[in-house]
Amino acid sequence: MNPKYTFDNFVVDSQNELPYSVATAITKNLLRYNPFFVYGKWHSGKTHLLRAIENALQEKYKVFYTTGEQFHSDLVKSLQEKRYADFIKQYQNYDVVMIDNIEERTSKCMVDTQKTIMEVIDSLLANNKQVILTSELNPAENLPVMYQHFASHYESGIITDISAPNVVSSKDFVENLIKKA
Repeated sequence: MNPKYTFDNFVVDSQNELPYSVATAITKNLLRYNPFFVYGKWHSGKTHLLRAIENALQEKYKVFYTTGEQFHSDLVKSLQEKRYADFIKQYQNYDVVMIDNIEERTSKCMVDTQKTIMEVIDSLLANNKQVILTSELNPAENLPVMYQHFASHYESGIITDISAPNVVSSKDFVENLIKKA
């Protein structure tokens, strides 16, 4: 957990209003938008939103945050040690599972990895767990197995892009912070 990431210090403008609105809605009504998949370029606010959700929910729910790199590493280790069932089961202990930068190790060429991730996500969703994913890549173009699965199976889920706030919004936000200090 990183307490510096909150909804209060997230700069909202037309570039990121939808993902922000969905993120705040999830904190008020868990499972409303499930799964929630946000994609966008580096430094667009994806991790900030994830961590803000984590901070808002942590007192009421068990929240698990990991990176795509760590998820993949744990997955490979569980397969090597023949503990795949335990790997899936460990996530069932949480109400909310967040995987930041899911594209790490799951690009187009790694279809089997994408299928395995979807098995884990299916298991979580079947057990009423909130799933939140981020990626730097557009899933329709770069994560085809995951995207097709999301589009055909999860009516209550949302896939949305996010862009960094524009310069004027960022400047206004910094000026307001200075006035408050």
